[in-house]
Amino acid sequence: MKAGHIGHTEPLPGYRPPVGRWFEPYLTRDGVWRCNLRARLSWAERNAGLLSAVVGASLDAVRELMAHEDERAARIAAVPASRHRETA
Repeated sequence: MKAGHIGHTEPLPGYRPPVGRWFEPYLTRDGVWRCNLRARLSWAERNAGLLSAVVGASLDAVRELMAHEDERAARIAAVPASRHRETA
């Protein structure tokens, strides 16, 4: 490969994969703050009632809801998968 050439399968210089479960919160046209998950919820997370998006009147409210959902997700992840299947 030539010096200074980036192949189509190589990541761009300076690219870092996103960190965390959530995208960045944004303000909707309605004036409401919203934030979505980066990945889909698992069966166990959906069954436990976790949210794939949070909505709030302020950025701080959305961040608090994101932290709350992260805590709930951590508790779900701590339960062995076999226990999730027993409750279905």
